[in-house]
Amino acid sequence: MLASALLQGKALDMRGAVLSCYGHGLSSSAAAFASNSSAHVCPKSLFQRQFRDLDSLGSKERRSRRDSGLEDHFRGCRLARVSAIHTRASGSSGGLRTSESSTTQITFSSLSNSGFQGGEKSWTVATEEPAVPERFAFTPLQQDTGVFFLVLVGAYIWVRVFDFFTSRRIFGQKLSRKIVHITSGLLYMLCWPFFSSSPSAPFIAGLVPLANGIRLLAYGTGTLKDEGLVRSMSRSGDPRELLRGPLYYVLVLYTSTVVFWRQSPVGMIALAMMCAGDGIADIMGRKFGTKKLPYNPDKSWAGSIAMFVFGFLASFGCMQYFSALGFYQLDNSNAAIRLAVISLAATIVESLPITAKLDDNFTVPATVFVLGMLSFPR
Repeated sequence: MLASALLQGKALDMRGAVLSCYGHGLSSSAAAFASNSSAHVCPKSLFQRQFRDLDSLGSKERRSRRDSGLEDHFRGCRLARVSAIHTRASGSSGGLRTSESSTTQITFSSLSNSGFQGGEKSWTVATEEPAVPERFAFTPLQQDTGVFFLVLVGAYIWVRVFDFFTSRRIFGQKLSRKIVHITSGLLYMLCWPFFSSSPSAPFIAGLVPLANGIRLLAYGTGTLKDEGLVRSMSRSGDPRELLRGPLYYVLVLYTSTVVFWRQSPVGMIALAMMCAGDGIADIMGRKFGTKKLPYNPDKSWAGSIAMFVFGFLASFGCMQYFSALGFYQLDNSNAAIRLAVISLAATIVESLPITAKLDDNFTVPATVFVLGMLSFPR
């Protein structure tokens, strides 16, 4: 009976409970032992080698060797099992340490605080950007160059579409200008993930607003003539107006791209507040702005409220967009509070009676840049 059990890979403990190494033939006591201790499975060949010559011994000596061999065997199995558990635990802790070291935890309360140490998890900047899916065998330079030309041509077509609408009187000049103001910067920013993770990617992407800035300089100074472009991007139709608000606009796009890029929400908030916040504030103020601000009769409560609400929503939406793509992680409640403070400050600055001296396309992003770097440190 013992020889049969051994040949089938079964073991007998000192109390007589039979434990099958392959999960069958368990007695109630052996099943309890297996459920409580998760017994290590031992190969049946070990039993066969240890007890191959038992039948040639006398019954007393055979019983003594059997008991001693089984005890040594199970002791060895238990030691092997404990060693395996420690090895797995060590590997798991090593993996955790590797995971911790591959990600830089940055919090708003302290740069040394970590989420693993109970610090504020406001956002986490990954040490490496998520790789863009490689559908084609392009080098980073080829990919960035291709996306650059697509975005540049798309921006040109987008402005020309509203120039056409203005010339056909489908949209009024003011509405057309505001739609271009609201959408151009946001659409450009939404194209950032299509660029590679190369260090040169932000500079190649920044060539899009830089090229538009050169074009504005050419038309604003009168070097080139294009009445349709001037109509769609200026309030009065004066080409020199392109050298103020529109030129500041593309400079903010360029700064947000090459300085902050995709790893920081600061540039995104600046673009969203300038495009969506300030742009929609003007539309809502003209439509519903009957009640003016007490310190600035050119601004209304409706416009300022729209500036705060739509600027906040557009900024938070852009942050979620890049967070979902893995460029950083957000603690939504904490980030929303800080974003609300920045949005309120930008709204107050936009409402001040300083437009004649400083354009909103300069003051609003400048406010966001300063407060954003304090609230969202890299």
